[in-house]
Amino acid sequence: MDTRNKLSYYDKATRELMKRAAGYSDVMFAEYSLPYAVAALREAFKQKLTYQKVFGKDMFRKYYPSKSDPAQDFCLISSYLLYMRTGGDKVWDIKTAGIHTWLQAKDNSEPFDITFTQFVSPHQRASMTYDYFIQNVFPYEDGRTESRIEKDEVFLDDLVKRALILEQCAGLK
Repeated sequence: MDTRNKLSYYDKATRELMKRAAGYSDVMFAEYSLPYAVAALREAFKQKLTYQKVFGKDMFRKYYPSKSDPAQDFCLISSYLLYMRTGGDKVWDIKTAGIHTWLQAKDNSEPFDITFTQFVSPHQRASMTYDYFIQNVFPYEDGRTESRIEKDEVFLDDLVKRALILEQCAGLK
């Protein structure tokens, strides 16, 4: 799949995520609506400079060339940024399974996964929707609470630093 088709799918998925985010009408990201924040973050994921600023030059050189999706590698940092700016543990749980992290809404236990597209293979992109992915593809039911945030101060400090850089790159600060 060429880059144009990949980005076309990515942008379509972003619009689906924005619709899903609109369902959380009382959740705000500072003065921005949640759909606006989602769109801004997903747009920032497309930028090479965002990856370089958030992850550093060494990680950029090592991993950026092999990225298959703009959202790849941003799951923990973007989930934490949304968590800390939209109500924290009053609204969300931060869940993790394997190497993936997402938010889970406290009011309905549904996953809210801003980076789900990183797991959609090129041959699935033509037909994969967010709802289908959430219900049938990724094992969200295997998720556990991300415990490093509460237990490891060094980990949390680094996570907050990177989340704030991402927030700036997305124009949300």
